[in-house]
Amino acid sequence: MEEEAELDDLMGAEDRVAGARKAQMPKARAFWHAATRGRYWPATVAVALVVVGVLIYFAVLIIAGMFAGIVE
Repeated sequence: MEEEAELDDLMGAEDRVAGARKAQMPKARAFWHAATRGRYWPATVAVALVVVGVLIYFAVLIIAGMFAGIVE
């Protein structure tokens, strides 16, 4: 019985986190639309692409490091 209560508590916490993420989406969308509507929208898109590229680069580096035995 206690395990079910703990499980329900955990599920409720996850639902609250998901709700908080959903609440942030309109703000992120509004920011993106505002940033891409001005005169400098090409710079905004370029910076976003660079940031995504750097994140992908480091993710690939970490995965390759795990396979090579560098990261343990």
